[in-house]
Amino acid sequence: MNDNLYQELQIPNLFVPCYNNKIFGKSIEIALPVSLINKEFKNWLASLNISLRDCRFFSAEPGHKYTLHKDISWRAEKFYKITDCVKINLIYNASNSKMIWYKENSDAVPIVINNKVGEELRIYKEEQCSVIFESKVVGPACLVNGMAIHTMVNGNTTRHCYSLPLIDLTTKNRLTWDSAVNRLSKYIKQY
Repeated sequence: MNDNLYQELQIPNLFVPCYNNKIFGKSIEIALPVSLINKEFKNWLASLNISLRDCRFFSAEPGHKYTLHKDISWRAEKFYKITDCVKINLIYNASNSKMIWYKENSDAVPIVINNKVGEELRIYKEEQCSVIFESKVVGPACLVNGMAIHTMVNGNTTRHCYSLPLIDLTTKNRLTWDSAVNRLSKYIKQY
């Protein structure tokens, strides 16, 4: 287990999926308005002084592999010096999925693309990066460091994921990894 990239969570079963009954014919990413997230789940987060912003819903077809990326727009990272993108991922219908994290090699040349929700995102060539950690990801909940380069390789089922970036309720700033781990410490699975 890499303590700075991924932690499995055992959180209260309060989240109500809003897209799980829809059938998508292909892998998708859509913006998930915070207003669609049920009040009980948001109240639980608020009790930890956490709120949400820039949430996403992903549906991945069996075998789908995402391009290597970070979960932050390159503009936010470059111009606004955003250094944290810690998320709770709530995963449904997953089987044999895994996340793989990478570091850039010295010859890495990221490419800027527009993702499915219109953000400019830096992507990386796998041959210009080195694997630093991988983990089987089946859910139902995990804490993910989206600022490290990573990919998701879906297993043999259609996987749904609600990706929820964590924000400090008081300051409205993104939580750092250490702050998120501290606030969620009693919910982190112990092995």
